[in-house]
Amino acid sequence: MKDYLDIAVTGESPMDLSPEILKEEGIKTIPFHIAFDEKDHLDGTFKNEEMFEYFDRTGKVPQSGAPSIEEYKNLFSSSLEGHDAVLHVSMSGSLSSGYQNAVMAAREFPEGKVEVIDTRTISLGIALVALKAKEIIHNGVKSLLEAKEKAMGILGKIKASLLIDRLEYMYRGGRCSKLVLLGANLLRLKPVIEVNDGKLGVGSKYRGKRSKCLRNYIEREVNDVPDADKSIAVVGFTSTGDEEGQTIARETLTGLGFKRVLITQCNATNSVHGGPLVVGFGFLYGLGA
Repeated sequence: MKDYLDIAVTGESPMDLSPEILKEEGIKTIPFHIAFDEKDHLDGTFKNEEMFEYFDRTGKVPQSGAPSIEEYKNLFSSSLEGHDAVLHVSMSGSLSSGYQNAVMAAREFPEGKVEVIDTRTISLGIALVALKAKEIIHNGVKSLLEAKEKAMGILGKIKASLLIDRLEYMYRGGRCSKLVLLGANLLRLKPVIEVNDGKLGVGSKYRGKRSKCLRNYIEREVNDVPDADKSIAVVGFTSTGDEEGQTIARETLTGLGFKRVLITQCNATNSVHGGPLVVGFGFLYGLGA
């Protein structure tokens, strides 16, 4: 009898890892729902530019929705077909009903088969938890709870944020006030949206050419913590084919000493709230503490 478990790591489309990275890492995700043009779309089945065009045409922000309990049950069932157990990493329960739906679905399975983590973060912060969980399981664990507890050990050690190009999307979606919107537009500011304890807040603000703002943003995020883990950084873009942004991000992070830089395309669930030309950035810190 083997003394370790083969545990699948699953998540949701808002972790913003591209299909290629998910396949390489062996992580299965469930798509959120995106409603626009009077249709329900599954995240990942269309380009973000279709949503951005809808917003420009109508002034309305597409609505995102979490998967149903039944959809989570199907994800867990299919994952258990080839694994002993499932560890699911979910978007912050403070921002979405996805976590609660996943917990309800997990209760339909025998004890020790499915566990759910509220990552208390969004986007690439979730991705970092999933990637770390894969590493923990690869090194060997004897129970699903052991894997969950070890993965949860990094929840307070995630630096995840978004550099916003236009605040109109967040304003229309009710995530910032009109005063903040007008101030940012007047001064041509590009604000940073940070995730703290599962909630969104405004951090630093940048002004000037996007290329300069992006470099300064990445450098400041890393330098804000003295013990940044340089083993991996993840950067995501809401606009398709943002080659300039990708090049700047990779060069800046390589110059800062990061050994592995994952560049990914953000899915619709987060892109719908941020709009085009948004850059997401995440890395770990304080792992030795």
